[in-house]
Amino acid sequence: MFDTYLSRWNARDFPGMASLFTEPTIYMTESGPLPIASRQEMEAMFRNKFAELDDEGFDHTEIGGTTVSQCDAKTAFLEMNQVRRLRSDGSAMDELDAIYVCSKTPEGWRFAVVIGAWLDWRKRSEFLGEAV
Repeated sequence: MFDTYLSRWNARDFPGMASLFTEPTIYMTESGPLPIASRQEMEAMFRNKFAELDDEGFDHTEIGGTTVSQCDAKTAFLEMNQVRRLRSDGSAMDELDAIYVCSKTPEGWRFAVVIGAWLDWRKRSEFLGEAV
């Protein structure tokens, strides 16, 4: 599923990307959870995001590696390491890690929760400042 998603991402196949998400999907942002209620909303979000990326010279995304952990029969955890958004000259626009919670649906595995993370977040030593 992830290879399909990355291929669709780099092809700018917005309906195809949106089809790989649950309804609703939760995006965790720095300002809090952002629920995306439908695939139409997801597709519109992708169109807006790509318009911003294209304004910055975006060409494609490469991933350093992935790790998948199945939590139970219907839930899996996907970690993407070194997500690099690149310009056509190969220079990096940004680099981060990403975490996806996946859910097995009647349509197959889908992304249910998306979290952008600091690069190498597992190696960072910052303390959250309060109990989680």
